[in-house]
Parts: sequence; structure tokens; C-alpha cells
Amino acid sequence: VAVELQRRGRRVERLVLLDSAPNAGRVNKVSKLFFRSVIQNRVLAERFVLKNLLHANGVDIGKYSRRLTYDRAEALMRRRGVEAVLPPREVVEAMVRNTITDRLLLLDHVPGVFAGDVDLFVAGRYDADDNVIAGTGLTWQRSRTNKPAPPTVTAWRPYVSGSVAAQSVDCSHFDMLASAPLRQYGGRLKKALEG
Repeated sequence: VAVELQRRGRRVERLVLLDSAPNAGRVNKVSKLFFRSVIQNRVLAERFVLKNLLHANGVDIGKYSRRLTYDRAEALMRRRGVEAVLPPREVVEAMVRNTITDRLLLLDHVPGVFAGDVDLFVAGRYDADDNVIAGTGLTWQRSRTNKPAPPTVTAWRPYVSGSVAAQSVDCSHFDMLASAPLRQYGGRLKKALEG
């Protein structure tokens, strides 16, 4: 979005990224065919969305092997004594559709070059759910090369004309916006945003 804004003549001096990697568009053709078929699997996308909603409400489903549906997610919350409620069914369904669409778009996306500085806040812990297809353990980086991802600054370097500064945050990808991690890096984030 920042590159597109700049292309349209808008001024964007600094980009702040939360646990982002630029290499999604570099998945090989065979992997793309596989990913495309798996990403479009509505059951996996629904599990991904519901599992993250449950996690955000303090419900860890661990190795729950049954199909995770809206009704089952509600039942798990009740059994664990969680007073929060899931978003309405229609909102969860929209989240499932958006998850599928976003991941399909990521398969072909190659970022442009951002003209400015980038501040990265990188999740310092890997979680089993930090993957391209929920529940598979396949990460974008491993799908491309079967090797661990390069250091984040190195990965972003080809797409940034200014400086790239990365700071580690002691959490996993899906916890970046939880209150405890935000308290941990909130001051640094504010400083980056204020320039």
C-alpha cells in the first residue's frame, strides 16, 4: 500500500511493519499449485480463523482433532468458562472468505520498492500456527527454499531504498497485537511513528 501511495504521488516517509516478510511472491510454480488448492479449502480456513479467535480469548485448543466449526468453538468457550462471545456468525464467515482471498493474493504478490525508511517489529518466537496454511507447518520461507528464513532486514533490503531497522518482540506472530506484547514494544512503536 505504501509503494502504491508513493506511485500515486503521495508522501510516505516511513513504513512501520509488524512481523512482515516480503517473500510471498517467490513461491515456486509447483508449490503454488499445491498452495492454491489447499488455501481454497474452506474447512482449513475456518479452523484457522476460529482457532485464532479462541486463542485471543484465552482458549487453547491444542491438538483438537475434530473439525472446528462455529458451534464447536462456542461450546469450547462455554466449557472453559470464557464469558466473551465470538463475533456474529456472518462476521466469522467474512473472516474465512477474507483469509482465503488474502492468501491467494499473497501467492502472486511481489512487493515494489519503498522509497523511505522501514521499522520492523519482528515476532521473536515461532508458534506452530505462524504458517501459510493453518495446521500444516508450511511457512512461506520453507515453502520457497526448505531452509529457514533469512534475517528479516536482509529479506526486506531489496524492497527498501532507505534504512531497514528490525526490533525483536518476545511473542509469536499472532500475538503481536495482544496487550502484553504491545506494552513491550509500544514505546518503540510510538517513537518510530513520530519519526
